[in-house]
Amino acid sequence: MSRRRRSSGLITLLLGLPLPLALIWSAPAIAQTTDAPPPTQGPATTTGATTPAEQDGLEEIVVTGVRASLKSAEAIKRDAPEIVDSIVAEDIGKLPDRNVAEALQRVAGIQIQRNYGEGSSVAIRGLTQVRTELNGRDIFTAGGVDLLNLEDVPAELLAGIDVYKNPSAEQIEGQLSGVINFRTRKPFDFDGFKFAGGITGNYYDLADKTGPSGSVLMSDRWNTGIGEIGVLADIAYQKDYFRDDQITTEPFYTLNQSRNADGSFVNPSDAAAAAAMGRSGQLTTIPHGGGLNKNYGNRQRFGTDVALQWKPTDTVDITGEVLRNNYKFNIRGNAFFATTGDGPITPLPGADFKFASNGDFISGTWEDVPLGSYASLTTRDSTTTDYSLKAHWTPTSNLEITADGQYIRSDTSQSNFIVLTNGPNTVFHQNVSGDVASFSTIPASQTTNAALYSNNGFLDDFSNSVGEEKAADLTSSTASTPAF
Repeated sequence: MSRRRRSSGLITLLLGLPLPLALIWSAPAIAQTTDAPPPTQGPATTTGATTPAEQDGLEEIVVTGVRASLKSAEAIKRDAPEIVDSIVAEDIGKLPDRNVAEALQRVAGIQIQRNYGEGSSVAIRGLTQVRTELNGRDIFTAGGVDLLNLEDVPAELLAGIDVYKNPSAEQIEGQLSGVINFRTRKPFDFDGFKFAGGITGNYYDLADKTGPSGSVLMSDRWNTGIGEIGVLADIAYQKDYFRDDQITTEPFYTLNQSRNADGSFVNPSDAAAAAAMGRSGQLTTIPHGGGLNKNYGNRQRFGTDVALQWKPTDTVDITGEVLRNNYKFNIRGNAFFATTGDGPITPLPGADFKFASNGDFISGTWEDVPLGSYASLTTRDSTTTDYSLKAHWTPTSNLEITADGQYIRSDTSQSNFIVLTNGPNTVFHQNVSGDVASFSTIPASQTTNAALYSNNGFLDDFSNSVGEEKAADLTSSTASTPAF
C-alpha cells in the first residue's frame, strides 16, 4: 500500500506539469502500481498514520490558478450565435486599466484612440459607428454622439464587457461596426457575503502630482420570510493628472526660385531669401517660425452602482439597479510663438545658416518676426444616471416572461476660453538639430516684458446638453422539443 500511496502522490503532483512532462514522468509511477492490489473502500490512511511523503521529509505543495474568467469569456464566445468577444471581471480587475476604453483594447479587432495619455474612444475593425449598451439597455452621454463616452466610466464598476462584431436581428439597430454591452455585478452573482476593495496612488512625474484612486464593493444575500433578498453597492473613484509639452517649427515652405519667360523671378521674395542665405539656385525648405505649447490638467471619475435583487419564489426574480457616473475634465494651455504664417520670412543679414544635404533647414536667424501668445481653459462635466427595473418569471419549464423598464438622464456642461495677445516683431533664432528643437528671441527680454504685449481678443464658448430616455420592454420565449 505504501508504494501505491507514493505513486498516487506523484500523479497528484503531475497535474501541475505540462502535458508532455506529465506523460514522461508518469510512466514509471504507473508501472509501480501494476502489481498493487485494488484500492479498498474508505479512507486511504488511518488516524495517526504517516504518509510516505512525511516519512521522507517532503512538503506538500498545492498550486492553484485563476482560470474561471478565461473559461467564462471562452464559453460566451463559443456559445453565442454572433461573433462575440468578452472580457470578464477577473480580466478587468487584473489589468492596469483606468477606464472602459482602455479595458476594450484587450479585445482582438478593437482599436482605441487616446486623449492626453488615456483611452478615450474605440473602433471595431476600423469603424467608429458603435452602439453602447448597459446590461442590454441603451446608454449614452449627452452632448456628443449617441453613445456612452467610454473614457468617463471607471473599469472597476463592471463585471464584464461583451463586444458583438456582427449584431443579430434581435438587437437594436443604429450601429455600423458593432455593439458594446457593459455588464455590472449583481448580489446573486455571489454565494453570500462579498467584500473587495483597493487603494492606489499614481505619481505623474511631468505634472509633479500624485493622483489617488480607489474602489470598494460590498454584497450580501439573505433568506427571509418573503424570499431571498440580495443587496450590492460598488463605488469607484479616480483622479489623474497629465501634462503635455510641445515644441513646434512650422509651417515649412520650399522656396520658389523659378523664373518667368522674361527671366524675372516668379516669387521675388523667395529668391531674395535664398540669396541672403547663400542658397540661390539650390533646393531650399525653410520654416516660417516656431513655438512652445504646454497643456496640463486633470480628470476625475466617480461612479456608483447599487443593485437590489429579490427572489420571492423559485420561478420569479426581480432586479432593481441604479448606476450613476460623474466625469470631470479640465485642461489649461499656454503657448508662445513667433511666426509669419503664410507671409514670407526674412533672413537676418550676415547670420549663419545651416541646411541638410536635401535642402532642409537646420539652423538660422530671422528678423522682423511677430511674437504672440495665448492662454486657454477647457472643461467638461458629465453626469449620467441609469435607473432600471427587471422582472423575470418562469411559470413553466418551457415558458419565460421578462418585463424590463429603464429611465436614463445625462447632463453635460462644457466651456472653452481663449485669450490672445500680440507682441513686438523680433529677431528670432531657430535650431532644429538634435532630438529637441530650440529657439530664442534677441534680446531675450522681449519674451518676458508684459508691457510689450497687447490684448488681441477673447473667445469663449459655453454649452449645456441634457438627454433623457424612457424605455420599456415585455418579451416572452418558449422552448419546445425539436421533432426528428
